Amino acid sequence: MMLACWYEKIFVVQKPVQRGYKKNGYDVTLYVDYKGQNKIQGKNTYKQNSKELEEAIEKGYIYAYKKLILGE
Repeated sequence: MMLACWYEKIFVVQKPVQRGYKKNGYDVTLYVDYKGQNKIQGKNTYKQNSKELEEAIEKGYIYAYKKLILGE
């Protein structure tokens, strides 16, 4: 599924909430980059390098695959 998204140039990207340096990093939001366009912006914030972030990225790819490739 992720390979199909990458082939179609669909990426789930992390964007820090704030610029600058912080010891454990700032929280991030996710958005789906569809062929170089900021297509779908996420609403939730996640701590960097957390299990919740990994799960959200996987859900983002599943969502993008269903909506943008399969058209469901």
